[in-house]
Amino acid sequence: MEEKEIFKNPDLRISDVSTFLNTNRTYISNLVNDEFDQSFADLINNYRIKYAIKILEEKNNVNLSISEIGLMSGFLSESSFYRVFKDKVGVSPGRYRKKIFDKTKNNDD
Repeated sequence: MEEKEIFKNPDLRISDVSTFLNTNRTYISNLVNDEFDQSFADLINNYRIKYAIKILEEKNNVNLSISEIGLMSGFLSESSFYRVFKDKVGVSPGRYRKKIFDKTKNNDD
């Protein structure tokens, strides 16, 4: 998942992962549910949010819009990116970015 970054595909389905791993859909579903204690969608969204955070924290990406970062991370829409980000992180992506750069700015002083 991390090496190939297949989570960035906005149309990724559990069947795609099972084909990629040369196994069946039920096996992948059970594995994710049992080993990670979450749904396939939650697992993929966690990878997407982790990737989005990485992009948000890099100073050289400051010119990227929040919408662009969401799309780069595999979300189909800005609204789904905002909703999932806020649910997982506790703040909106824009507010998260502002907190990071405010902290960095204060450390530079």
